[in-house]
Amino acid sequence: MNGKTAIVTGASSGIGEATAARLAKAGYKVYGTSRRGARGERSFAMLALDVTSDNSVEAAVAEVMRRDGRIDLLVNNAGFTVAPAGAEESSIEQSQSIFDTNFFGVVRMTRRWSGRWDAYTPSSLAWPPSLARLLESWPRRA
Repeated sequence: MNGKTAIVTGASSGIGEATAARLAKAGYKVYGTSRRGARGERSFAMLALDVTSDNSVEAAVAEVMRRDGRIDLLVNNAGFTVAPAGAEESSIEQSQSIFDTNFFGVVRMTRRWSGRWDAYTPSSLAWPPSLARLLESWPRRA
């Protein structure tokens, strides 16, 4: 996969970190992101990115484009849930925060990233756990 560039949101730990490391091992130039940016030694670069902020999304994508001129793969991994409480036990503020990160964060990243399609093809998009986290806290009634 030489020459391919990827962004993995939520790459400071867990699935995002493992995904970013695996992509780097496969030959991608990987930019992992987290709200706090780089922490510790990794096989990929880390950038500060808050998916709830249009300005932060713009800055991170612009930085990758400045450095590499392309983004071939976007993995929308950033997300969280309020565990173990479900939606019925969460405050409106908690629920809004979950939606802003897990849903609108995906929308922000995808909309900003898709503007790069005009420069080259093909490109790929993945958003494995973000919406799953949202659905996992959705109210379940018997």
